[in-house]
Parts: sequence; C-alpha cells; structure tokens
Amino acid sequence: MAEKFEDISELVIAYITKQLSEDQERTLNAWVEESPANKEWLQQWDDISWIAHELEEYNEPDVDEALSEFYTLIEQKGIGARKTPASKPKPRLLWKYIAAAAAVTGLLIGAWKYDLYTSKPSPSITTTDNNKKSVDSINGEHITLALTDRANLMIDDLPNGVICSQAGVEVIKQDSVLQYKRVSQYAAALDVIHTISTGKGKRLRVILLDNSSVWLNAASSIRIPLAYKTERKMEMTGEVYIEVYKDKLHPFILTADRMKVEVLGTKFNVNTYDPAKTVALLEGRIKIRNGKAESILSVPGETALVGNNSKIEIDRAKDEKDIEKISAWRTGAFNFRKDHITDALREIERWYGVEVKYINIPPTVISNSSFLRSTTLPEAIRLISKVDSNLTIFKQDNVLIVSYKK
Repeated sequence: MAEKFEDISELVIAYITKQLSEDQERTLNAWVEESPANKEWLQQWDDISWIAHELEEYNEPDVDEALSEFYTLIEQKGIGARKTPASKPKPRLLWKYIAAAAAVTGLLIGAWKYDLYTSKPSPSITTTDNNKKSVDSINGEHITLALTDRANLMIDDLPNGVICSQAGVEVIKQDSVLQYKRVSQYAAALDVIHTISTGKGKRLRVILLDNSSVWLNAASSIRIPLAYKTERKMEMTGEVYIEVYKDKLHPFILTADRMKVEVLGTKFNVNTYDPAKTVALLEGRIKIRNGKAESILSVPGETALVGNNSKIEIDRAKDEKDIEKISAWRTGAFNFRKDHITDALREIERWYGVEVKYINIPPTVISNSSFLRSTTLPEAIRLISKVDSNLTIFKQDNVLIVSYKK
C-alpha cells in the first residue's frame, strides 16, 4: 500500500494514461477501497470538463511550489497514509500536485487532458476501399444510427471514414465496423444518446469510447450515451456479443427490459429475441439481476435463462463445442447443435429476411449442422432439409413453407 500521496499521484497518472501495471492496479484499487473519499476523488478525473477547467489555470505548474504545498497537506491531513481516515483533498491543490508530478515524470499533459480512454491504442481496423459497403449485406434492410436531435443515418450506404461528429465524439466507419473516438477535451452531455440498429441479414461490430467491443447480430440494437460518470451503461435488443474493457471503477451495466447484467471486464453473449432471454459467459464473471432474482456466472459456458417471472435458471455447457456454438454467429456462421427445427428456422428467418410458415410442426431436432452465413438461401434450405428425410421446405415468394411427412 502506498504510504505517501506522491505514490498515489503516480498511480493516478498511470491510470489516466491507461498504463497501469497489474501490481499498480492492485495498489490503486486497495487505496480506493479504503474510503468513499478516495473513490470520489479518483472518479473526478473522469470528469473531462473539470480537467479542462483546471488545465486553463494550471497548464504551467510551478513544480517546486506545488510539491511543497502538497507535502504540507500530507503532513496536516495524513492523506494516503495507512490507518488514517481519508479526507477529501482540495481539488485545486490536488490538480497542482498531479500537474507537477506529470511535469516531473515527463508526461505530456496533452496526452491525458481529454477523455481518459483516448490514450489507450484503439483496436486496429483494416482500411479498405473507401466506397465499400458492409460485408454483411444480405437483403434490402439497413444498419442505422439514430442520433439525438438529428436525422437517422443509413450506415451501410455511407463510405468509409468519419460519418458523424457530435459532442466532441467522432464515429468512424470501416466496412462493417463502427468506432467511437473522442476528439475534443469538452465533455459530452449525458443526455446525448446514439442508437445503433441492424436490419435482417446484417451484422456489425461497434468499438465504444472505453475500447469495449460490441457485436450486433441481425435485427438487434444498442443504445449508448456519449458520456458517463460512474457507470458505463448500454441498453440492447436482439442479440449481442460483448468484450468489456476492464475498469473496476466504472462497472459496465447492460440492460434488456427488466434484466440487468453487471460486468467489470469479461466476454459474454446476450440473446433477447425470445421472451425467455439467455446470457452466456465466455470469459470472466458477470452478475445478472431480473427483478428480485440475482445470479452470478463465473464459469465459461454457463448460461442464465432469464424469464419474465423474475426467475433465473443456470445451465452449463457440456463440452467445448457447446461453448463454440454460443457466439458462432459473431464469426459469420450458423451452428445448429441439438436445436429444434423451429429454433433453427427462426435464425434463418432473421438472417435472410424471409417469413416461415408451417403446414404442420416437425418434431425434428438438428443434432449437428453448421454453415457460413454467406451461404445462399436455396443452399441453406437444402442443408437444413437434409437433416430429416421427412422434412420438406420450399420457398414461395418471400415465404418458406415447412411440412413434415408423418
């Protein structure tokens, strides 16, 4: 545990610039947990407007004076010392010390006076032909971006590059990837909301401001604010796969109707197409709330079945193939394994933009069948039909007619 606030300040600088080592992160987290005042003080460094305001006054700190004043504060208040109740330091004096420490250590203030996440290298996106459209285009439906107080954008009709700039944030398109990037020191208003929706036959990856990645399956949507204080919040419909960037001070809260999923840093899949929702863990640990019910998933392959009756049931994958099946859609594949034919055809319906009608309901269960989502609809029908010789599927206009010979 750091004995002097000068040690904590160095950790804070590393935190802001996303350069914390694992040991430093443990030390900083332990200090934060010592008192609410410590946590509150650290969280103010996420307030971009506060940082920008302080920079205007202290952009050229007197290092010696700042250090002298802060050492006096340490002696008077015992800030950061063990077994001493933490007092809330004066923000201006704290700023002067941090600014001084940054100068002493040679850190460039400009690298961290903006959003704390912009200093971490963003996941790479391969640049291709500037006029190329989404690789996941199957039919006439679109991927849309609904903006606060602005007209909706048809993303897949737009060329690669910056497609939107709002509240100090740019949205950059590269084929079937959208990346959010803060470009201004000014904090975005908390009420600026973006809603991203995929039509049938569409998939999309979104890289959020905190470097978390979200993959949207067909007929899905996410609703995200361009700023947050203590929690990273997102609402969703349909199906998403999420890789959450680890940040213990800012839990990631995913909401779907009455269900809430709280994560710190993990990989998981959420399916809300049906009334009975599923949350499947791929890595890490998540907490799920549904009304008064609460469950924790901590083993890869665990799936929570979340109903409308405030209950949560836990199922566990039997082998690696069951785990692979959970997010096969993200890699562009259909993976039907122990699926009833009606469940499989619902996926076909969403992806190819067709309607499915039954002359009678087949009892067929697909034991194992997988193929790429780039497969043509006629070929997909052939592959599914072959799993049961009594099953017949034919296309009439935009409708698939399904019958079963008893």
